[in-house]
Amino acid sequence: AGGGAGGAGGAGQLAAYARSSSSRQCGYSQECDVDDSDEAYRKQTNEWHCSSTHNPSSTTNNNSTNNDMMSLDAANPNDEDSHQSISVHGLGPGRRAGHTATAVNRYIYIFGGSCGSDYLNDFFMLDTDPPPIATTTSPNSLQLLERRLQYFFNDEEFSDVAFVLEGGKHKVYGHKMVLSLMSDCFRAMFMNGFKESTVSEIDIPNCSYEGFVKMMEYLYTGRTPDIQIDPQQHQNHHQNHHQNHHLGIMDSTTNTNTNDQTTFCTRGISQAVELLELADQFFLDHLKQLCEEMLMPVVNADTVDSLLVVAQKTNAVQLERICQHFSRNHLRS
Repeated sequence: AGGGAGGAGGAGQLAAYARSSSSRQCGYSQECDVDDSDEAYRKQTNEWHCSSTHNPSSTTNNNSTNNDMMSLDAANPNDEDSHQSISVHGLGPGRRAGHTATAVNRYIYIFGGSCGSDYLNDFFMLDTDPPPIATTTSPNSLQLLERRLQYFFNDEEFSDVAFVLEGGKHKVYGHKMVLSLMSDCFRAMFMNGFKESTVSEIDIPNCSYEGFVKMMEYLYTGRTPDIQIDPQQHQNHHQNHHQNHHLGIMDSTTNTNTNDQTTFCTRGISQAVELLELADQFFLDHLKQLCEEMLMPVVNADTVDSLLVVAQKTNAVQLERICQHFSRNHLRS
């Protein structure tokens, strides 16, 4: 039976359909090695169908083409990987030997045989050319947009606006339509009546290149910004600072300007705070909540006052409540 099916199906796709007169199931034809679990595969009367819609002679060329396609630069969003699909419905004959397999037109008839000490009287009809079925497997427009949009992040091709940062040292490229969909602030900025709607370069003051790039990457990919904040490391710094304070030792990594409450002792916290401010400026509520989650573990006696000021300035309601809760329960007068 394996030889008949292989000859009819070749290296192509198989679609098998089974109709059984018994509630038991069967596997595929192999050399018999019987154990107790084989009982569920015996004594069947099934109709099994499979087909091949692939030309065996073109297998090598198609595989080579697919490998070449996989090696293409993934930066082109129009390059889509194609994968052959195999659809199987039903089960083929169980393991057996000494059976008959007869080919008549498009069908192969399999009958009987034995498996170990059991003699089988089941019957299978293999259809090598079943009717094709129309299915929808290609991604729809929204799925394509989600998959391809990331490739246009900070890509000058097709961009119609550039953001100038740090006094002209850096440029970040964007697309007005994409940014308008993601942010009501950008949408208002690009509407008629505003200077930004008529120029191709927009200056972004009081913002670092690194922070703005992280925000733009989030808009085009939806991924959480990669900001490293280690609460344990920050806790150790907090404890060392208090020990030095009691001993009269100045910690050079701690903020010495009490009026500047937005300076923090770790770079990750500073990045998260800047991103939180950008999220508030450009009306990105989801990004704001992500930043609140990042900052929550590092709320302590050293940072609570500064983070509370930032939370109130950026309308970060969750972070504000966290800071207030910490002040009520952990700070002593």
